[in-house]
Amino acid sequence: GWKAFQRDFANVLPFSDVQENPLPDSFRVSVYQISVIPQLAELLQAYPEVDRVVYGGDLVNRVRSFADTMRLVGFSMTGFLGLATLFIVINTIRLTVIARSDEIEIMQLVGATASFIRWPFVFEGILMGFFASLAAVFTLFFSYRFMVSEIQSSFVFLPLLAKLGFFHWVWFVMGLSGMGLGLLGGYISVTQTLKSNSN
Repeated sequence: GWKAFQRDFANVLPFSDVQENPLPDSFRVSVYQISVIPQLAELLQAYPEVDRVVYGGDLVNRVRSFADTMRLVGFSMTGFLGLATLFIVINTIRLTVIARSDEIEIMQLVGATASFIRWPFVFEGILMGFFASLAAVFTLFFSYRFMVSEIQSSFVFLPLLAKLGFFHWVWFVMGLSGMGLGLLGGYISVTQTLKSNSN
């Protein structure tokens, strides 16, 4: 605890005059679910060796409520942006198909199958989704790094993920999601356009 305190407040408090550890013995307990903290605190407080259990009290409930709200907002925004991305890809590919309608009609006249005509546009949708997700990852990466540096310079006691190794997973998930939306949007767009042209 003393080492962690010195590390967290190294830029705020001078520790050169402190020769011994002034903090009492303590254990830090981590949980996977915030909802079990009050019951766990009561259980630990029942031990005679434990002088005091500190867990934040009502702050835990507020943090849990805030986390649930932010999770709901995050999922809602993700769904909305996913639908918006799909709509943009569909309309972009549709405009491309309409602009090349003469070439497509000639290909159909010489015997080209629907799959032969469809897949170049689907591949274009996949590329659009990939590069869009790549741009989003870079924007998120640099924005998060800037925010972390600004917040930690003002609130040194606030724990944040300063190491950005987890962005490898973010890039992977966002890349697959963007490519999947591009594939779906391109397929839907070119299929609908080919059907309307054949009718």
